[in-house]
Amino acid sequence: MKLQFIPGRPIVTTNFNKAKPLGMNGQLILENWHILYDLLKKNVGPECAALLLEPQLDRGRGEVDWYLPVDSQNLPVKHLSKEENLKEAYDYIEKGKKYAQCLINSPDSLQKQRGKLLLDALQFPNDEFIIATPHGPAILEWGHESNQPYSKKEVLSAKGKERNMKVMTILPPPVSPFNNRIENKNFWPWITSGLILLLLMILPWWKGIISINYCRYYWLLPLVLFFLTLLVVGVILKKQNDLHSLVNKE
Repeated sequence: MKLQFIPGRPIVTTNFNKAKPLGMNGQLILENWHILYDLLKKNVGPECAALLLEPQLDRGRGEVDWYLPVDSQNLPVKHLSKEENLKEAYDYIEKGKKYAQCLINSPDSLQKQRGKLLLDALQFPNDEFIIATPHGPAILEWGHESNQPYSKKEVLSAKGKERNMKVMTILPPPVSPFNNRIENKNFWPWITSGLILLLLMILPWWKGIISINYCRYYWLLPLVLFFLTLLVVGVILKKQNDLHSLVNKE
């Protein structure tokens, strides 16, 4: 991320790809910069207030220009290492959060709301968003949270490795032979019934068994019996399958 510290120009311009802005009461946290900056400056200190870079939101572009606050440019110039800058930033963040908690504990509803607003403002995705300015640490995209989805699986996996835990693979339940027996048995009633029906339809027409006049209506009775048999068999098989499914669930 390329930063520039030129008066009147933004330090950097960001979008909402890596982080998404937090909101309260239908308004973005960063849109309350003036209130938050004044709260920290008057009650914690100008160095702590300088953590909150001044945002200029452009909704049309979907981007935010971040500026160095004018007041913070009057602070002394600092030459801090990356570690020192990070430590100083967290010291100021801790002070800001303590003050926010004091406001939240206040009986005044307005102070409570400001405390919650300030607490959300001091949230940011990760340490990469803490930058070093010529006058001390500052936070890019404060009042934002990471767009990366939180994965409990990854956290659990990491803890498992730290504790030397073995990974257990959960396999699906074994296929019971009873399922195969039921599936195979389902075909036989239909095949048997079909063969019987075919036999009953052919035999009466066989020469010499039954006269041709009687055979015209003989096939109606076995056909009715066939469909009744199918209905009974289907009901029995359905009950068996339902019973087996219930046993598996238990």
